[in-house]
Amino acid sequence: MKRKFLTVLSLLLVCALVFGACANRPDVPAEPEATATPEPTPDVTTEPTTEPTATPEPILGSAAVETSGSLTLDEIPAYTTSAQLTLSGHAAASAEIRVEESGKQLAKTGAKKDGSFSLKVKLADEGDHELVVTAGEDTATFTIRYEKPDARLEITEPESTTFTGGSVTVRGVTEPNATVYIDGKGMNTNVKAGKNGGFSVRVFMSEAGTETFTLRAKADGFAQSTRSITLTREWTQRELIAQFRQKMIALDYDELEKKPAQYAQKRFILRGKVMEFTDYDGQPCALVCVSNPATGVWEDALYVVLSTTDEVEQGGVYTFYLIGEAITLPADGAYTRSGTEQEVPVATAVYVTKNK
Repeated sequence: MKRKFLTVLSLLLVCALVFGACANRPDVPAEPEATATPEPTPDVTTEPTTEPTATPEPILGSAAVETSGSLTLDEIPAYTTSAQLTLSGHAAASAEIRVEESGKQLAKTGAKKDGSFSLKVKLADEGDHELVVTAGEDTATFTIRYEKPDARLEITEPESTTFTGGSVTVRGVTEPNATVYIDGKGMNTNVKAGKNGGFSVRVFMSEAGTETFTLRAKADGFAQSTRSITLTREWTQRELIAQFRQKMIALDYDELEKKPAQYAQKRFILRGKVMEFTDYDGQPCALVCVSNPATGVWEDALYVVLSTTDEVEQGGVYTFYLIGEAITLPADGAYTRSGTEQEVPVATAVYVTKNK
């Protein structure tokens, strides 16, 4: 038994020595140590940052009121467009209520038995007003801004700003009983609006052209309003002809035929019959005979350069307002006094009428 034990022990020692030798040999790789598999890192979801709630801009509303004692005021606007302000609130029963600004009393009243009161205060000028309300020893202080609204001012006529004649009527609407002032070239006047605010004023322009006029409306309790209107006056043909006559010369056909160059750019009038149409340098031109002797045959021809043929017809008799040209053109003998072809004067028509 003892021998078996020793044998087993010897075998165990030999195995231990062999294992140790193998572990120390450089060519025998050591068993790798087991590496723990890392746990996957969970994805981190970034929560969106909540934007801070924007502080709303203060809205112009109630005035801030500082009070002492039992005096209270109902809501008061911080801004008003009316000079008449109504104040109401509660104070001690039957207390005397006074409203002051810079030590000056603006209004007063007495509270009712239940302490309620109401009174009207008139604000004299535009701007900020610091008002103090007192009820015995109790006070309430606040600031209110007063600005007048713009007076209504609308121009409704004329529909067309271009007109003929010496004047045009401008109509519109403003505040009832307001005063409307109008200023511009040759104009400096005012009119009173009616109970419905309607007004009208005549605007005069002595010359043709374009002018701008300024209208201002003034009314109690309102800021002055300003509007402008630009008007254009055009000459009528009658006015233009009258101006033409002032600068024209007296002339008969014989003088013009003999010395056409002498009357170049001169203004004169001739009345005659349109015999036929032709063309002059790309413009319509009428052959006109200005003499009608007892025989009934029209003669003494000249060429009239027209801006358009729409205003004349062949065979029609017209009055021509002319400016002489320093040239002549040949005319058929059927239209000349001699009965033969000859050179006749040329003139340009400024106006053409059927009237004599």
